[in-house]
Amino acid sequence: MSSRLEPTETILVVEDEHDIATFLRAYFRASGKEVIHVDPTSPDEVAAAVATYDPSCVLLDLRLRGFNGLDAFRQIRDAGADTPVIVVTADPNPATEKAALHEGVVAVVRKPFSIDKLCRLVARYTGEFGDLDGPDELQSRLADEVAKAGSSRPVSFALVRIVTPPASGGLGSVARGVQEALPESAFVANSEGDELGVILPGLDVEAAEATLVAALGTVAAPAVVRAGLAACPNHAADHDELYMAADAALAHACDARRLVTVAV
Repeated sequence: MSSRLEPTETILVVEDEHDIATFLRAYFRASGKEVIHVDPTSPDEVAAAVATYDPSCVLLDLRLRGFNGLDAFRQIRDAGADTPVIVVTADPNPATEKAALHEGVVAVVRKPFSIDKLCRLVARYTGEFGDLDGPDELQSRLADEVAKAGSSRPVSFALVRIVTPPASGGLGSVARGVQEALPESAFVANSEGDELGVILPGLDVEAAEATLVAALGTVAAPAVVRAGLAACPNHAADHDELYMAADAALAHACDARRLVTVAV
């Protein structure tokens, strides 16, 4: 199945363990990303691969054949490429992570890694959600709406998790579809990795549930999405409580394999 999906991005994997590269290729290919694997013997080969393939992201091992991955990172930057680089390493030394982040890599992931975590990091740094606002703006907007909420003007909030992206278009296509299917008053932002936050001002939980189900129903297939929904003042008195209530409802939706679950 994965071989039939049209790739929308390229991920460059710099890794001397071929089993890891094969696993990453299968996983990312299934979500519409092409994976180019290089097993280099010099920093020059890594910089050349970045120039040749122009990847959206580089997954860089540190212990390579005869050199340190950070040497390759410096050469990539010296060549003028600003591609986000995520270090994937088995080195447990905290000083190694500190040194890599100081050099300018965007994140460090330790082996053995969580593929879900790695996928979320790639989504975050490749801009899959386009110009969608991020977590900081989401929290700020949610706090503003909750401050104005009351019995006569409720606000509902949903967390939407993209469990399986569509065959083409990636996470961003689902985000844009959700945004377009919701009322103009709704605010949609990238919450964390493969999750969206949806603020529905003026809608109580019943109206919000109907609106959300209709919107997700238009964009879900063949992607798989789950959503947790909560409302203020029904389920929470402040924006932190509202976020946590929606998060708990999302966990229930994922466990029960339901499209939308409302907080209790």
